[in-house]
Amino acid sequence: MAKNIFIIADRDMDGAGCILAARWSLPTANIKFITANEATFRDTFVKWWANADNRNDTDLVFICDLNVSRDHADILDDSKICIVDHHVNKDDVKSLYKRAALRCNRAAKSSTDLVLQLFHPTLDERKQTLASLIADYDSYTLSLPHSLDLNTVFFAFQGDKVSAFVNYFKDGFNGFSLEQQNIIKFHKLKLQETLNGLEVYHASITLDGVPRNIYSTFADYSVNDVARYLIDSHKADITLVINLKNRTVSFRKNHACTYDISKLAKQLVNGAGHENAAGGVISDKLLMFSKLFKKV
Repeated sequence: MAKNIFIIADRDMDGAGCILAARWSLPTANIKFITANEATFRDTFVKWWANADNRNDTDLVFICDLNVSRDHADILDDSKICIVDHHVNKDDVKSLYKRAALRCNRAAKSSTDLVLQLFHPTLDERKQTLASLIADYDSYTLSLPHSLDLNTVFFAFQGDKVSAFVNYFKDGFNGFSLEQQNIIKFHKLKLQETLNGLEVYHASITLDGVPRNIYSTFADYSVNDVARYLIDSHKADITLVINLKNRTVSFRKNHACTYDISKLAKQLVNGAGHENAAGGVISDKLLMFSKLFKKV
């Protein structure tokens, strides 16, 4: 088994979960990591890979939870690299690779789950609970009582959120501290203020031959919770939450809806994601699309 492992992970809770899953699975390995997002990944990887000491001293490099396998095969197809991602299926990208290992499965609820499936570690209850909460949130299934709150805590960490989360939850989940409970309470109060001030828009649009009830709004706080509110309160099939501060668009869907919203994100906002959650940036196509909506 590899002794020196390097991980480049997404800057979200699932990215942190991948790092924890690798450390739980390989407790004797020397595991280091850095984080990136899809926009910064290429520069981050090329800079790290260009250092001969990094390449020579590392037995295995994991690229975790970053939807980069399609666009960066030219730099990732190496025998030392393993791509772990639940945004694409292996069959979708395997023609691009001859040497790198691919652990890609869109049916997985999280990339954390894919790391655990790769190594099959025996986890205690606390670690299994944390992995389940991460998967429940990242797939936006939201069937577990604390998954939304856990993501609130993740974003409350200061500085490098992934490192802070990895350090705090290295032994798994055993409830929230008093400080974290107060953070969650404050978040819920601020969220309610946000929900009370929403202006909501609606359009019925046929996608894949089926009419879909799509609701949209503008928000710059807790967009996932805002999307969930639109789904629950308006029985939306699909939601768009537009953040004017950072010019991003988040897509979420009702689990009863069979449409893959990553397709809509790709078409409208140069985005990506997976079946239940996707996003991108405000574009001219989105502005044209928005003309179909009427205020509720």
